Amino acid sequence: MVKGFNRFINYCLRVLFLLIVIGSFAMLYLYPKIQYREVEHVFLKGIIVTIFNIVIVFLLYKYGNKNKWNKKAVAGIIISGFILRLLWTCLVNTQPTSDFELIYNFGKDFSEGNYHMFKGASYIGRFPHLTTFVIYLGLLRKVFGDTLVPIKIINVILSTLNIYLAYLITCEVYKDKRKQVLSLMAISLFPPLIVYTSVVCSENIAMSFFLAAIYLFLFIVKKNLNVPYLILCGFLLAAGNLFRMVGYIFVAAFILYLIIYSEVKTAIKNSTIILLAFLFTFYSASDVLMKSEITEHKLWRGSEPPITSVLRGTNIKSHGMWNKEDSDIPSLYDYDYNRVEKASKNIIKKRLATTPKYKLTLFYISKFIGQWSIGDFYGVGWATEKVEGHKIIADFAKATSVYSQLFYIAMILQVYLGLFNSREYLENKNVNLFYILFCGFALLYLITEMQPRYAFITCWIFAMLVPTCDISIFKRHKKSMGYELEV
Repeated sequence: MVKGFNRFINYCLRVLFLLIVIGSFAMLYLYPKIQYREVEHVFLKGIIVTIFNIVIVFLLYKYGNKNKWNKKAVAGIIISGFILRLLWTCLVNTQPTSDFELIYNFGKDFSEGNYHMFKGASYIGRFPHLTTFVIYLGLLRKVFGDTLVPIKIINVILSTLNIYLAYLITCEVYKDKRKQVLSLMAISLFPPLIVYTSVVCSENIAMSFFLAAIYLFLFIVKKNLNVPYLILCGFLLAAGNLFRMVGYIFVAAFILYLIIYSEVKTAIKNSTIILLAFLFTFYSASDVLMKSEITEHKLWRGSEPPITSVLRGTNIKSHGMWNKEDSDIPSLYDYDYNRVEKASKNIIKKRLATTPKYKLTLFYISKFIGQWSIGDFYGVGWATEKVEGHKIIADFAKATSVYSQLFYIAMILQVYLGLFNSREYLENKNVNLFYILFCGFALLYLITEMQPRYAFITCWIFAMLVPTCDISIFKRHKKSMGYELEV
């Protein structure tokens, strides 16, 4: 059963990642053209940025190899990751824009004791999953005043912490120290994990909780730890869910992993405890906010039904992205929850029933590719859309998108080749946790509204899977081929 499940997931992912590989190469040209309309200039500066980063990679690799990938090498890579994040945040003076600006300003209102944004059909009232982040921003503004500096410093610190947490996770996944450090280097240098540090978004907080939960979960499974650790794991998932409401994907992945790879009794006990700890923490937080009269709605049920995200995700004309036509539905029905929900379901059913099957298939394939083929997960776009300071710095920051795409292509190719390494997907059950997680998020973003930024919360998965690529697998058939492939 276990090997059959592993093979099924693996074969599905071979198709999905092939689509991402194809899309990633296409986006190398299309993304700069769509975003900046000056392909030649962006590419030229992008090549300069790429050369600079290649030098960094070379120096880090040489340093790590010299020290035989010991603790000194690990510390050097983590410190390098911290410096890159700090430099980006200091040089690229990103200002909140669009929804981020709205949320940031709501933080100021909260710091002044004004809770209007959480009520009725106001923005946070409609999307209460942003409540905790607004409160977080409000508390920081109350302590430090009207400045972005403390927010960005915390982002840099947490992003650096994520490098270390990711390293701890890879130590549980791979026995080979070189593989552990290879994944560490990929996470340390992965562009979206750097550029998003200057953006005021909730993923910067949530990611640390989710990574900590994954490490603890793998440690629990390995050591067969008892109830308190399982409760802590559920608490960490709930804490991450308060900032970015995708915690249920992690819970589902953990439970599925336990069902597949653990004894029945252990799977039932551990799954139940993690689930109950997650639900208790999340529900309690929601209840406290409502009883304190800060919020009017439960954190998982705002004045706008979640089905509206699915509605936008089925709009072929907008490629499943945000669009005015679907976004106006709630106001059209005066934010009546039941009427909006009913109208949304009817439109979704009509679209799925009346659209030709081939057109639907092409739509969802293109939607999947669009979600997962932009290497910076639109991080450079959000970080440079509204920048204060020298124009030359902003221009080079935009050119980072080219380097990000090249980095992503190299990473995705390795992840794709890793799917043909049976020693990993058949024998290393921990690797399959990342495959299960990816499948969960791929399905979520296929159903709901598509935005490249949404997948940022999971982008570290690709860096974790880089070590699965083993070039020696191409030598296995050398006898039947009649020659040995030189690699």
